[in-house]
Amino acid sequence: MNDINNPEKKRILIIDDNIQIHQDFKKVLLISKDEENDLGKLEEALLGKTEDQQLEKYTIDCASQGEEGLELVEKSIEKKEPYALAFIDVRMPPGWDGIVTISKIWNIYPEMQIVICTAYSDYSWEELFDKFGYTDKLIILKKPFDNIEVRQLTCALTKKWELNKIANLKLNELEEKVDKRTKELNETKIKYQNLYDYAPDMYFSVTPEGTIRSVNKYGAEYLGYKLEELIGDSVWIVVYKEDLKETQRNVSEIFKKRLIKSELEFRKVRKDGSILWVHERTHLFLDDKGSPKELLVMCRDITDRKQVEKQLEISEEKYRTMIEHSNDMIWTLNVKGEFTYFNKRSEELTGYKRKDGFGKTFVPIILEEDLEMVQKIFIDTLAGNSNQYEVRIYDAEKKDIFTLSVNTAPICKNGKVVGSVSFGRDITKQKNAEKELSAHQEHRKLINKILSHDLTNNLSVAKSALRLNKESPENDLLDKASGSINKSIQLIKRMRDLESFISFQRGLKSFKVNDIINKVVKNYPSLSFNITGKAHVLADEAFNSVIDNIIGNAVIHSGTKKIDISIINKGKMCEIKIADYGVGIPDNIKGKIFEEGFVAGNTGHSGLGLFIVKKTLEKYNADIFVEDNKPKGSVFILILRRF
Repeated sequence: MNDINNPEKKRILIIDDNIQIHQDFKKVLLISKDEENDLGKLEEALLGKTEDQQLEKYTIDCASQGEEGLELVEKSIEKKEPYALAFIDVRMPPGWDGIVTISKIWNIYPEMQIVICTAYSDYSWEELFDKFGYTDKLIILKKPFDNIEVRQLTCALTKKWELNKIANLKLNELEEKVDKRTKELNETKIKYQNLYDYAPDMYFSVTPEGTIRSVNKYGAEYLGYKLEELIGDSVWIVVYKEDLKETQRNVSEIFKKRLIKSELEFRKVRKDGSILWVHERTHLFLDDKGSPKELLVMCRDITDRKQVEKQLEISEEKYRTMIEHSNDMIWTLNVKGEFTYFNKRSEELTGYKRKDGFGKTFVPIILEEDLEMVQKIFIDTLAGNSNQYEVRIYDAEKKDIFTLSVNTAPICKNGKVVGSVSFGRDITKQKNAEKELSAHQEHRKLINKILSHDLTNNLSVAKSALRLNKESPENDLLDKASGSINKSIQLIKRMRDLESFISFQRGLKSFKVNDIINKVVKNYPSLSFNITGKAHVLADEAFNSVIDNIIGNAVIHSGTKKIDISIINKGKMCEIKIADYGVGIPDNIKGKIFEEGFVAGNTGHSGLGLFIVKKTLEKYNADIFVEDNKPKGSVFILILRRF
């Protein structure tokens, strides 16, 4: 299909028995390369450079008679390059006149826009209306016509044809999507019907009167019935007689209280008399007035689970000794969250004594930050679900905190959840080791980023200075290169010391802020510094890079010649303000400058400097943010803990 958005593809047909008219249209609509350049220069001189404005371009074909014009239209359609617009003369003896020609063309291509060209009142508008009906694709142009009028008509009508083409394409696409969606919905309906019929669970639809409205094939077959035997009959025929009264009461409550969702466990009886336990989930549908309409029941066979529970009760004494001497905590709770049992290991870790602990809830021994999570899991367990989680517990007597990996499951009796049983393994040492390893890995990642970023910057400065020195030898350039290399050596030494600290599990230590700043400012001899205040802060060897990256960032991005640094002690915290007088930081990127790899402008830098600063300060439990300086520039504010 043609690209209808391309002006070069817009085709125009001239049908007129006067050859001179053909030439006139071409002179008006076709612009030579020189004319186009001249018009472009004129447009630029008057309006300035405009990339959006382009002269329309057309391909023009001509025919002397209506029959010849129709043949050109047929060929254009075959080639899938239809005409957008036709200028057609009314009188074209000895062949068809313009009206006949238009009728023939619209019979095969009704989308074409047409302008009737006439010097006479051959047809009135009423006559044209009677001939073609009301249409917005036909315009009358009186001869002699004005060049500007022709150009305007051509531009407007070809654009209209183009928009109609786009609209038709969109409409076709929409119809295809509707057809496709309808087909998908039908397929989905079939799939869901199959899922309903053959899902490995029993599904019933029950009226408020207890009549089975529908049942899936699997459910009927599982209970030993045919569909027609169950549909229309009472739902109570499949409930075990000993559970019938309680089940009827529970279902009655669902309809009476309009409980949208509920769960039940009871026994069903098959047609052959065999009994099975089921877990039912119900969903109540209401009508427009809010009255119960029908109850959807989803049943799952839990006979095996119930048998296991029974066997567990029988085997309780057998395993009690094993549980008592287990290295893991083992405890049980009732539905109120009160301890009904815990073994010796539980005594050791919680500080509860069994003679005093029974009847107490688990709340006092759970760390406050984990309590809400444990309560939600406990509720979920009472709903019949097993869970695995990690929790921190508190031994008030020993003032110790332990981390447990816990597996918990519901305790059921006679089909009801009566509590939970939990197994907790002390993983405190493992968690501490994982935390320590993770911290070491993060520290080493940070060291690598600092080395990669700062060394690249330093060596780039040295390389640039050496290149300039080669072109024009100067001692200052060699000193600059040497200083940058020395700075890199010192950086490597600091990072080596920092890695040594990490390896030997050393924490933060005291650093004199002024000493760090004084070392850094020596790297920027061309800047003017004003430093006020003194303080000691908790940091490590990477603090040098923090200050250096902030100052270096100001030099690279702001073009400042002056930097003010103020050190202010505020209680247990120290505030360090580093202010430049450069171009400042736009508000729309203030929140992004500390992101990894964020680059603004064409500096050629990696965008890691301020990211490294942010990550390093996070390691110190410190913070950084940026504000506007007055009258211009930016202020980076660091908040660190004092030593």
